[in-house]
Amino acid sequence: MKLLSTKPNVQAPDATWPFGKSTDNTGSNNGLPLNSDTLEDYHQFFAKLFDESGLTANGLLDNATNGFQLWDALRVLIPVRTKIIPIGDWDMDVDPTVSIAHGLPAAEKIRDCSVIIMDDTNVFGAFLGKSDEGAIGLIDATNIALNRLNGGFFDSPAFSTTPFNRGFITIQYVD
Repeated sequence: MKLLSTKPNVQAPDATWPFGKSTDNTGSNNGLPLNSDTLEDYHQFFAKLFDESGLTANGLLDNATNGFQLWDALRVLIPVRTKIIPIGDWDMDVDPTVSIAHGLPAAEKIRDCSVIIMDDTNVFGAFLGKSDEGAIGLIDATNIALNRLNGGFFDSPAFSTTPFNRGFITIQYVD
């Protein structure tokens, strides 16, 4: 990327403009020129963003009539919403699985899911994942299954109190 401060006719960085400030052209070529030297990084960024999204360009300018494809590409690549769901009552020492309703209208739009498990003192937290002796199981149209391994870290009296909110599921999704 070419830094703004290195582009032609840009005011030097200062306390107000820490990266420099572009200037207007008053007609005597004294302002920031509109050319590949000043704009190529932006064009390349958006081309790469769109390519990474996997979407197919419609060949039209982005607007309300043609669609905002760059916005759509960004939403594909960066989850824009987060939902946190309490796990609720789960005696992990007795029951190796629990199914939690996620309440999302379209499970296929889930981009990431993580879980934090609390022990019975509600002060110890651990992530549920393959390295933690358990895993997030099947995510279907209505539920997320959580599983702990027999004999694993969570298969312990330290995770047996009921009723007790065992922890939280964090879902990142697009709508």
